[in-house]
Amino acid sequence: MKYDDQAPPNYASFDQDFNSEPERNLWVSVLLLAIHDAAYAKGCTTREHLVARDWIGTFPTRQFSEVCMMAGLEPEAVHTRLKRQLGL
Repeated sequence: MKYDDQAPPNYASFDQDFNSEPERNLWVSVLLLAIHDAAYAKGCTTREHLVARDWIGTFPTRQFSEVCMMAGLEPEAVHTRLKRQLGL
């Protein structure tokens, strides 16, 4: 069977397999970097600060929600806490 003749991948199993530990750690790191930048931590430029705050937003953006889910976190809970702590 040629590659082109194969059935489409089973996306449900892909989603289950994707959240393995290395991938989860990657998405947690993405989220932590955004929090770091949004908090205007040492070494963060003004542009990075503003971009991170926009990405987190006053309500969970689609991208923010996707990163949280890939990190194994509940987007609404994370966002509510960040809004309070960052003053968004």
